[in-house]
Amino acid sequence: MVHWEAVQGDELDMADDDDNEDDDEDDDEEVEDEDEDDDDDDDEDEEEVKGKKKKSTRPQAGEGQPGERPPECKQQKWVLRLRRVLRASLHSGFVTNSGEGAQVSVDQSEIIFVGTGTSEGIPRVSCLTNPDKKCPVCWKAIEPGNKNRRLNTSLLVRFSRPSGERNILIDAGKFFYHSALKWFPTYGIRTIDAVIITHSHADAIGGLDDLRDWTNNVQPSIPIYTAERDFEFTPLPVWHGRGYRSLGFRFGNICYISDVSEIPEDTYPLLENCDFLIMDALRPDRSSSTHFGLPRALEEVRKIRPKRTLFTGMMHLMDHEKVNEGLVKLKEAEGLDVQLSYDGLRLPVTL
Repeated sequence: MVHWEAVQGDELDMADDDDNEDDDEDDDEEVEDEDEDDDDDDDEDEEEVKGKKKKSTRPQAGEGQPGERPPECKQQKWVLRLRRVLRASLHSGFVTNSGEGAQVSVDQSEIIFVGTGTSEGIPRVSCLTNPDKKCPVCWKAIEPGNKNRRLNTSLLVRFSRPSGERNILIDAGKFFYHSALKWFPTYGIRTIDAVIITHSHADAIGGLDDLRDWTNNVQPSIPIYTAERDFEFTPLPVWHGRGYRSLGFRFGNICYISDVSEIPEDTYPLLENCDFLIMDALRPDRSSSTHFGLPRALEEVRKIRPKRTLFTGMMHLMDHEKVNEGLVKLKEAEGLDVQLSYDGLRLPVTL
């Protein structure tokens, strides 16, 4: 069985985002009459999360507005530690074995982009069945190995210590099974030592049921929001649409913000001295009501000033090669090291 434990007694908020991104509009550059990203339209995907619950002292969805200081922020400081997720998993005694696909040294930590796409994934069925074939990105995405193929946004942190490796998964969305099937054997990932959830939409929790394969056949339990011991994840509170809170996370000098429409002023101090930023960037032209678009994401990069930035959560208007060609020019012009990530991207990091 999956072991559930909420940090600071906070329950997973199961409220659906009431903002539907399906607002048919003309896109003059690449796609006409295509639905905008329906990343947050999860009415049909309500998941019931059962487990240990304590009385929540955090504000619920619907309280506060983008840019405002969240309620009860002074008491909780919104820097509610995830209580150093890693060490709690040591109680299980799991040690991850390196597979044939893993070429990183045993003492090297790393991050793996398990998924970098929207709730519906890319390619879209609607684009592939459109007789006019107006979406070049989705048609590219069906090519083997094409970096425009994207499943639900998710990140795996492989934390290496002399006692062994620990795998911490951030989000398990609707396509988690397919992502795990692709990348876990490739990179020799056997166990999942902890799962952290950023928010309660289907693209973040819809694949939790698939963890039964691990708890039935690999390990007896998977802690979710574990207790204090060793490796610290600092929550980065952000807004994911009007009145709906989502969490990014900072671990070491890496900051991960996958679903965001506004960063509260209280969160910026937590982003200081961030070396590596992973940031939401839904579309190339503008933001939606629930996600940064590329222009706004770049504004935030200029404000936060990380050494390196990778964008995630891209929809089918974001052509990997074309967008990255434009982003490369920003390094020479402004000194910004920014690029799009892609599913399966694997990077060594120091934690």
